[in-house]
Amino acid sequence: MKKFEQLTDADFSSILQNREEQIVEISEDVAELFAAKGRDFTSPTEVPPSSAVYAPDFVAQALVYGEGLKGRYILFEALIYRYGGRILYRLLNNKNYEAKIVWS
Repeated sequence: MKKFEQLTDADFSSILQNREEQIVEISEDVAELFAAKGRDFTSPTEVPPSSAVYAPDFVAQALVYGEGLKGRYILFEALIYRYGGRILYRLLNNKNYEAKIVWS
């Protein structure tokens, strides 16, 4: 399992173009984007993004304003969902998560 931080642009492209099911490890810093307090992540759980990710200009804005690792993750998540995929999260330990990318 690769860590999200280690995924390259080529990895992202391959996942999207080939609709690859992948499992990546998400750090605690990035997890705060989806890991709402009180939600149970002991089994795979989907946390769909806001409907804003489907807006025509969302990806362009994410590219311009999404800085750092969190910005990169927001763009990644948006593209997965825009291409028809889903992400299921599961808690690995007290701080990191597994993100399983699945396709319909």
